[in-house]
Amino acid sequence: MNYTMKSHLTFARIVFRLVILVGFSSFSLVPSAHAALFVRDSRTSVTGPCLDVRLAADVSGTPIQVFTCNATVAQNWLFEGLQIIGIGSSSTTGSNCIWTDGFPAVGTTIVLAPCNAPPAEFSSNEWYYSNNQIIHFNGGVGPLLCLDGSGPLGTQATLRTCNAKPGQTWAIR
Repeated sequence: MNYTMKSHLTFARIVFRLVILVGFSSFSLVPSAHAALFVRDSRTSVTGPCLDVRLAADVSGTPIQVFTCNATVAQNWLFEGLQIIGIGSSSTTGSNCIWTDGFPAVGTTIVLAPCNAPPAEFSSNEWYYSNNQIIHFNGGVGPLLCLDGSGPLGTQATLRTCNAKPGQTWAIR
């Protein structure tokens, strides 16, 4: 692929992302920036479980899991643009975000890592919220992938093809 073609593709991706951001902001699909809990299976449950940083660890690569809702710093999240930031972050590297542990695909695990300077193995930290689902922003390539918390307490969150089943249904509280 020649340089001109690469620059056109890069420009097209940037324009696509801007259109998506403007569109989501216009329709309030990107929530405003304030602390929130993500409660799983919001259609049938008021108490959770919630999206949680395992052991409230502030270490890059810590698994994101489902756990009993307790409203601690391990469960406080902030949507800022297309990033989900862990409110309880206190790392010397700055804020920590939810990332895919590798290339975004079905089954990819979800971890915590620095928002601005993640290690090379963490691939993507762009998300949006629509129809009670936390959807991975994959630039319009491939099927829609959602953050999935199916399973018992302590199960690490993964990416799965969006299906609106209880394990992918999240209420923001």
